[in-house]
Amino acid sequence: MTLFFVLSCSLVLCVFILGYVYLIFPLVMACIAQWVTSGEQGCTASEQDEHSNNLDLPGVTLIIPAYNEASVIEQKLLNALALDYPGDRLEIIVGCDGGSDRTVSIAKSVANPRIRILDFPERRGKAAVINDAVSQSKGDVLLLCDANVMFSADALRRLVATLKRDGVGAVSGDVQLDSAGSSFGAGESAYYRLERMIHRGESAIASMMGVDGGMYVLHKKLFHPIPADTILDDFTISMGVIRSGHRILYEPRAVATENATEYAKTEYQRRVRLSSGSAQVVLRGFFPSLSNPIDFWLFGSHKFLRWVSPFLIVIMVISACLLMLQDDEFGFVVFGRLVIIAVLMLTGIASAVAMSRRLRKTPCVAIPFYFLMSQVAIGQGILKGIRGHWNPRWERTTRASNAPQQR
Repeated sequence: MTLFFVLSCSLVLCVFILGYVYLIFPLVMACIAQWVTSGEQGCTASEQDEHSNNLDLPGVTLIIPAYNEASVIEQKLLNALALDYPGDRLEIIVGCDGGSDRTVSIAKSVANPRIRILDFPERRGKAAVINDAVSQSKGDVLLLCDANVMFSADALRRLVATLKRDGVGAVSGDVQLDSAGSSFGAGESAYYRLERMIHRGESAIASMMGVDGGMYVLHKKLFHPIPADTILDDFTISMGVIRSGHRILYEPRAVATENATEYAKTEYQRRVRLSSGSAQVVLRGFFPSLSNPIDFWLFGSHKFLRWVSPFLIVIMVISACLLMLQDDEFGFVVFGRLVIIAVLMLTGIASAVAMSRRLRKTPCVAIPFYFLMSQVAIGQGILKGIRGHWNPRWERTTRASNAPQQR
């Protein structure tokens, strides 16, 4: 086996995998979603109305983990109280994780018997808050969310209606980002459109690979306490649902809104932290087992291969560079040159966009910038996670409206 052969195979394999992850797989999911009827995706409009009038709605506990959320907690609680759901079946728990601002006092000022405040003096992290809040919850269904995510009035009814389907263990809604105030909104918006397209396809054939932590419901009986140092709490909880033999569905009609991250540096730091959680997930085996081949394939295609894509890009570039030093009779050197040119163009565009906030709002250049920024962040986060640098205590992420992100 010659060096030329190894380099050629390495280059072609990396290009194929990257093309599969970011082009082929999303297109396959989009086609699947189109082929499946709306009735198979979730409840139809008439079924939704029927469920809305159903007196047999389950008791729900809405859990809001909060760390220094004084700027949004009152709005969040008023939003929760305004949900179109029977008041005697909706319990609201605010779990305050040892904050230093007025979150607790503001939450207590929203006087309502349905609201319970759990004031934990020590800051431990979101996973510990969720575990304790669930242990004190009364509802048969858990609704977990972020403090800065605001629900549409009918969101909970729609989530519960879909959750009542046979074999369904959890349902995630459509948390829509308002990227208008973000300095890289065009790239982020394109990313989330891609994600929702994949979610529809996954939900159609098996399970959505992980819920949106901003808004999702699950049967309380399927919740198992997660390790206190867990970073990706929503993903870990959702994988427990799948591994129990239940499905996770995406309900696009259950809508919530959230403001986007304003600055690229802040978004980069956020993605580094989440990516370190991805390494934690893999090292702990919190993913579908081989005994469930469809979900295992979806996990590998949607999650795992994305998490390793920065390293595939590095291998691809090194292989292409070394190939140009080899004698070639089959055109692989030309292919390698094209790869290098493409990478240089992508890097050049991203570098130019990084220095211009105006360019970041133009989709044709903002998307390459967001992609490259994400790849670097994922790579750094994965390496950090492999080394075991797991900090479960989340930091506030300033959003475009100065609302902190809850993660």
